[in-house]
Amino acid sequence: MRKIWRVFKYEFMSVVSRRSFILGLILVPLLPTIIIGLVSLLKPKDSPDLVKTIVKEVSTTKPYGVVDESGLINDYPNWAMGQLIPFEDESSARQETQAGNLDGFYVVSADYLETGDVLLVKPEVSMVAEMAYNATFEELIRYNLVDGNDELYAKLVNHVKVTTEYLDIEQADTRDQKDPSTFMVPFFISFFFYMLVIINSSLMLDSVTKEKENRTMEILLSSAEPVDIFGGKILARGLASLLQTVVWLATILLLAKLSNLTLHLPFKLEIPTAVFTWGIPYFLLGFLLYGSLMAGLGAMVPNTREGGQFSLIMNMPLILAYLALSEFVTNPNSAVTLFLSLFPLTSTIVMPTRLVIGAVPIWQLIVALLLLVLAVWLVVRGAANLFSSQNLLSGQKFNLKTFFSTLLFGKKSQKA
Repeated sequence: MRKIWRVFKYEFMSVVSRRSFILGLILVPLLPTIIIGLVSLLKPKDSPDLVKTIVKEVSTTKPYGVVDESGLINDYPNWAMGQLIPFEDESSARQETQAGNLDGFYVVSADYLETGDVLLVKPEVSMVAEMAYNATFEELIRYNLVDGNDELYAKLVNHVKVTTEYLDIEQADTRDQKDPSTFMVPFFISFFFYMLVIINSSLMLDSVTKEKENRTMEILLSSAEPVDIFGGKILARGLASLLQTVVWLATILLLAKLSNLTLHLPFKLEIPTAVFTWGIPYFLLGFLLYGSLMAGLGAMVPNTREGGQFSLIMNMPLILAYLALSEFVTNPNSAVTLFLSLFPLTSTIVMPTRLVIGAVPIWQLIVALLLLVLAVWLVVRGAANLFSSQNLLSGQKFNLKTFFSTLLFGKKSQKA
């Protein structure tokens, strides 16, 4: 135990004293906090928010002209009047635009029905107003394509309205589908936990392989057993990663609150506290799982380059889970989502993401955590078997079959 403690102190101090770790721990959360804080301090109290500014810009613009060379537009409904004005020819519309009575004009080509070509002529750039009037003009075209039939036009522009009825009321998805944060926040949290596990476990692989290459491992083996080196390293890296995660998660919560107060977004950023209370143990166990796999891999590969090549195989479950992100964000109660939430190699990022989306049954949280603990115990035990003097000091070529045989069964494959 004393040897593990010595390795732990050496590894932990070497990690937290690095400039990259200190800068990452401080600057990553500090910079966005300062930016949002400056916005709050420098912004006048009576300054309009983003939405009001856009509305004001659109409402103060002049109308646009329409020159229809195709003969398609025969009817201007009430909602288009005042915004779009018909002109007989391009020259008259151009004169009105140059005189400042129009902000621009559309020219519908004579062969529009074949080509769909429309020209917009305007004196200056005004992206917000242009987007608004383009939308109105497109609706005018659709309206005339159905010959001004209001009933048919309504069916054309209105989306199909689907109402979902859940047999199990506890599984109902009550999220506001029109709120951008409904999908934006889960994607961010998933990416956050994904990168934390990937980066920190990869640093474990990098640490072991570099110490083998520069012969630091030989010095460590002269004063400690391989299993003590493994235990000290995984505990030190785990504590450093936990420190980093707690600081960054706390910063995310602070930034979300500051954004709601100062940026006046058209939606509210909310991150449930359950993401923090459950997310930290899920991350820590996820790191122990993948960190142990990477440490075992580092013990068996001859160099850093080969370790990086095979690390992709170890991280594949996490990568596949992240690629399936849209499935468990849009369908948080599907069978696929439930499986990924309980499967130990993917639950470390899927379960915290589900906590952002909505309430997760407590039995799923506990079962997933227990399965993750069991998987960590099995992998740590197997990775300790890979940390032998023979593996750490040899430069033998990596054998995937030998790796998994030793990891799972504690003995080398006979064909190794």
